[in-house]
Amino acid sequence: MQVKTSLFAILLSLPLVAQAENFSYRNIDLAFFPSAEIDTNGGDVDGSGLQLRGSIPVFDNFFAIAEFESLDLDFDVDVTRFMVGGGGHWPINNKADVIVRAGVVNYQVDVGNFDDDDTGLFIGARIRGVITPQLELEGGVEHNMVEVAGIDNDTYLIGEARYLFTRQWSAGVLLTLGGDTNVFGVQARLNF
Repeated sequence: MQVKTSLFAILLSLPLVAQAENFSYRNIDLAFFPSAEIDTNGGDVDGSGLQLRGSIPVFDNFFAIAEFESLDLDFDVDVTRFMVGGGGHWPINNKADVIVRAGVVNYQVDVGNFDDDDTGLFIGARIRGVITPQLELEGGVEHNMVEVAGIDNDTYLIGEARYLFTRQWSAGVLLTLGGDTNVFGVQARLNF
C-alpha cells in the first residue's frame, strides 16, 4: 500500500516537474523603450530609454533578480532606477506559473543642476503562461515604495509578450502602465 501511495504521489508531481522545465528563471535581457513618460508635479516629460535585467535561480523555486533602467527624457531629465531582490515561482498548472518578487529599489532623477534620489522597497506578483510552444505572456502588478521628484509610492500594471525562437533566444514587447512612469519597449532575452 505504501509503494502505491508513493507511486501515486510521484505521478501527481510529474506535471509540476514538467512545468519547471518550461520556464527558465536563468536569463538576461535587454530592452529598448522608444516611448517613456514620467508624470511629475510640473507635467509630463517624454523620451526613451534602456533596461538591462537578469534572473538566476538560487534554490528550488526561488531566484535572485537585478535590474537597471535608464530613461533619457525631454528638458534634460534623466531617470535611473536600480532594483535588486528575489522572488519565487510556483506552478498553477502545466502552462502557467505565479511569480512573486520583492526587494530594494533606488531611483535617481537629474534635471540640470537639480538631482533627487530615494531608496525604498518593491513588491509584486505576476502570472507567466505559455499560449503556444513559441508564445509566452507575463503580466501582473508591482508596487514601488519611493518618493523622488514627483514619483510617489506608485503601483504599476506590467505586461510582457515573448516569442521564443529557440529555448535560449526570445524577443518581445513589454509595457508598464500606471503610477507616474509609463514605458513601452521591445526586448531580447537570452536563457542560459
